[in-house]
This record gives sequence, C-alpha cells and structure tokens, in this order.
Amino acid sequence: MLAGAGTALVASGVGWYAFLRDSGSGPTDVVRRFWTAWKTVDLQTYRQQVHSESPIRDNWGPEFRDQFGPESGYEWTLQSTTLVDQTGSEATVRAVYIVRSTGQGQSFRVVREVSLREEGDEWKIWDTENVESSPIEE
Repeated sequence: MLAGAGTALVASGVGWYAFLRDSGSGPTDVVRRFWTAWKTVDLQTYRQQVHSESPIRDNWGPEFRDQFGPESGYEWTLQSTTLVDQTGSEATVRAVYIVRSTGQGQSFRVVREVSLREEGDEWKIWDTENVESSPIEE
C-alpha cells in the first residue's frame, strides 16, 4: 500500500511539473511573446525568446537593430497562434497575422510556421517560415 502511495505521489509530481512548465511558457506563449516584442520594438525580450543556436541569430548583424520592428505604413495584428505539433523537445506553432495598410498599400493575411526547441527547461524559437500570404479585399 505504501509503495502505491509513493508511486501516486511521484506521478502527481511529474504531472504538476508539466503543468507548471507549460503554464505561460508553452510554445504558443513563447510565439506570442516573440511577436509582442517585435511589434513593440523590445529587442531584448525578442532575443530572449530565440534559441541560443538558432539560425535566426545569423541575421543579427549591425543593421538588425535599425531594421527591427514593424514597417511604418502598416498595422500588424496577431490573429491566432495554434500548436500544430509537439514531439519531445520540438514543437511547431502556426501564427496568423493580419497586416493592414494605413495608406494606399495592399492589406494581407500572413501565415507563418514557427519551429521551437527546448533549451534547458524552456521553449525557444528555432526558426520561422512564411507559408502563405494572401491579399485581403477591403
């Protein structure tokens, strides 16, 4: 009986750890923080969301700071984030953005797949890829 109680305690501890790890720090949460940091031009938070070995870091040359953030003339909205796949220490999130022109430009909908990998006990952005971009009729 005591051995069964010990097993139940260990199992509930593992479940509690998984709950705490994923509360506010799951793959979709990381993608939302990454997005918010980009939109608000918070370069420090943006960089904290990216895996230390990510190929994204290869694009962080001296001009990166000057080009970081939304392009003027457009209003960006994160419409949704959906966990597409999570296997072991890797995950994929589909993020949908609406980009509205504030002038004469075309508005469009962008679908981006974001791959994440665990680093230590945290999810971090590994890479991103635009998989769809379509004009929005307004």
